[in-house]
Amino acid sequence: MKLKWQYVVVGMLAIHSSAWVCFVFVAADDPTFAVEPNYYKKSMAWDDSALQSKKNLELGWKVNMKIIEDAVTKTHVMELSLDDDKAKPVSLARVHVEYFHHAHGQERLRCELNEGEAHQKGRYYASLRLPYEGMWEYRFKIEARGEVLTHKELQYLVKESQ
Repeated sequence: MKLKWQYVVVGMLAIHSSAWVCFVFVAADDPTFAVEPNYYKKSMAWDDSALQSKKNLELGWKVNMKIIEDAVTKTHVMELSLDDDKAKPVSLARVHVEYFHHAHGQERLRCELNEGEAHQKGRYYASLRLPYEGMWEYRFKIEARGEVLTHKELQYLVKESQ
């Protein structure tokens, strides 16, 4: 029986199409794939974002953040200090943070930080859920003294208690 060349072409097209269907299913089912929420709206408001960045620089406020792991409870606490341009603590601020692990960008977490005791003015705290080791991104929106400050920070988390 003689193999006709048409069957070879049809067979190769079928293999090619099957491979593309597999690629699409693998790509669509990737749990680490994430799209920036509201990316179109954010891109249309780029001018506002640039204006906010300029305002952040003009304010001159300093944001220092650190993550502390409690070895006993295995929980993480964010400590944030907020100082104005004269190095004085900024108290009575509303501090919101959205944070996510870079390899799990679809899992966005949010919380509000609370100011410490009276002797800790300008220091804010929150318990965080940080299930993964690796690179985390923190996006802050801080409202105080009638002003709004935005701040972004990247931090690599190494879990001490594994």
